[in-house]
Amino acid sequence: LAAMADTIRGGLEARRLKQLTLPKEELRLVIPFVRGFIQPPEQSPYMVAGGLLASLEAAARDEFTRALGARIAQRVNPALERLVAYLDGPYRAAARETVGVGNLAGGDAYYRALVRRHTTMDVLPDAVHRIGLAEVARIDSAMAKVRAELGFTGTKAEFHEQLRKDPRFYA
Repeated sequence: LAAMADTIRGGLEARRLKQLTLPKEELRLVIPFVRGFIQPPEQSPYMVAGGLLASLEAAARDEFTRALGARIAQRVNPALERLVAYLDGPYRAAARETVGVGNLAGGDAYYRALVRRHTTMDVLPDAVHRIGLAEVARIDSAMAKVRAELGFTGTKAEFHEQLRKDPRFYA
């Protein structure tokens, strides 16, 4: 994990130097997410009791747990802290205000390549977007019919909340 965090930081730095950054708005979510992995060793999700550890003798289990706690405190947490400091410092300062790779140099070509890769069709991203909007409208219309058939009179959001709670809608 420590090596992975340092590798991520290095990759972000290389892309930052090429002005290929995340949007600042996305950092509002990313930084707390990464920070959430920094835990005291005894609270770390990596300190797993039971499982294979349960089959070890107490002394071996204690030694493993101690060594793992030390590794988390001395290597993993500092690497994650370096990543957070980088994201919240130099990276944030260089992060872009715009959202979407279409705003980057070569972004339009990248979108077209993604469309070809994921749809196997040679169509423009705008066409895929129009198809998506039409599909959302079709699904919204079908869901409106379902709400009417069920006699539901609330909003779409209230209906979706009902779907999550009502056992009638679970197989």
